[in-house]
Amino acid sequence: MKHPNATDKFWEGKNNSYNRWSHFSEPPIDNLLQINKPIFVAIGTKDQAVPIESTYLIPIEFIRHKKNNLTFKTYLNLDHGFGKELKNGKFEEHWNDIFKDFLEWVNKE
Repeated sequence: MKHPNATDKFWEGKNNSYNRWSHFSEPPIDNLLQINKPIFVAIGTKDQAVPIESTYLIPIEFIRHKKNNLTFKTYLNLDHGFGKELKNGKFEEHWNDIFKDFLEWVNKE
């Protein structure tokens, strides 16, 4: 954060400038709370990029602000891309399952 706008300094690869990462430092909850349209949030419980514990703030803040336009769904044992690691080291993809849930939600709204 010493150089939040630097485009010539990088973290975790040449495509990840400090400028890019510094924009992720603002929690999105305030922006989400301003939305009055229905919102669908899906998170895998094994997501290593967005820890499940950090996402629990979303429904809590919606409740606290008396907002009812959030659908918050957790998917057990799925990762950031909604895949599941099997015991044999292979992966089982569940993206289509989540997308089907989303389409069902869209058709209800």
